[in-house]
Amino acid sequence: MPSQRSDHSRSSSSSFWICHDGGHSQEIESRRISVHHLNSLLTTIFPSGSYEVDIDQNVYKIRAPRQISDMEIRRSSFSGRC
Repeated sequence: MPSQRSDHSRSSSSSFWICHDGGHSQEIESRRISVHHLNSLLTTIFPSGSYEVDIDQNVYKIRAPRQISDMEIRRSSFSGRC
């Protein structure tokens, strides 16, 4: 998934887009959260599996029904969940 596509409108954050189809695209640097913590977080937030993740140059590119908040990322990273 490219980081920017013509069907996205850029929000005020440099790493978050609102898609015209109602979904969201978000980029998170891999140094902020491990792949194991990200997987645990995504399956907790979106148990139906309604998300996609690609990684490119140490950046997770996530497409999901909503943006993952910084608070959720911090909680997952420091909770010890894997």
